[in-house]
Amino acid sequence: MSINNLQKYSIKTFAKPIPIYCVGDSHSIVYDNIYFTEESQLGHSFHCKSFYQPGFSSVSWLDDQGNLSKNIINLFKNACLLNKEGKANHLKTSGFRIDARKISQKVETNPLIIVFCGDIDLRSNFLKKLNNEYDFILPYLSPEKDIQCLNLKILPSQIVLNLVNKIIHSIFEGLTRLKKLGLNSIHLHSLPPVILNRKKFETINGFQTTPLIQKKARLLFNYLFKQKCIENNICFLDTWDQVTHNGNLLNEYLLDDVHLNKKACIHTFENLADLITNSNY
Repeated sequence: MSINNLQKYSIKTFAKPIPIYCVGDSHSIVYDNIYFTEESQLGHSFHCKSFYQPGFSSVSWLDDQGNLSKNIINLFKNACLLNKEGKANHLKTSGFRIDARKISQKVETNPLIIVFCGDIDLRSNFLKKLNNEYDFILPYLSPEKDIQCLNLKILPSQIVLNLVNKIIHSIFEGLTRLKKLGLNSIHLHSLPPVILNRKKFETINGFQTTPLIQKKARLLFNYLFKQKCIENNICFLDTWDQVTHNGNLLNEYLLDDVHLNKKACIHTFENLADLITNSNY
């Protein structure tokens, strides 16, 4: 090829997208292989990778000795987030490492991780125990403002709080231990506002409950998730208000009976971009 022909061409270098690791239950699947660009605040492109673990719940996190379970260690190793020694593996290969200095002028670098967990616990360990017999009052509402099922008995608030905190305790134990291993940019995602009618819920879960109790349970779990995240210095990605109107899920965000679609993912990215911009990442 002659020099004259070479002058027709130019070479441009494009930065590889920053990876976001979406780890956990089936709500993580929809994020797989999504690319998005945030120009207004960060000026970066991002690439989501999903690492789905069937049956992922609170009991997945710790073993009988109270240490991170082998399943959790292997899950994060498979995502190249932990090395063979079980420590944070901030990969040096371009495209698999976040240069956080370009984002927030902070020297330390960490992969962005979003954890999806709690939906199985809400249904199997909380709603099932209510046994379609009990209602409860949301802790941030007065009894006068809370909507209740007239045919159900009211379970004392402290019993409800103790039960849910006991259920989710191991989730935050696990997240805290991952942070100690060096995975500092870890986020917990809110539970989606997916409410089923009685028949569909019973078909999927094998027991009965009302749509109202489902909704209140999801609000309660997200409320306590947020509180626990604050206590443990973990970022909470809450998209509930963005995908609902008057507390009810907008149909445009529904994928199937239990999952949100890719359009809902946009709000996760919006919230994540705000956190990166306003926090010391």
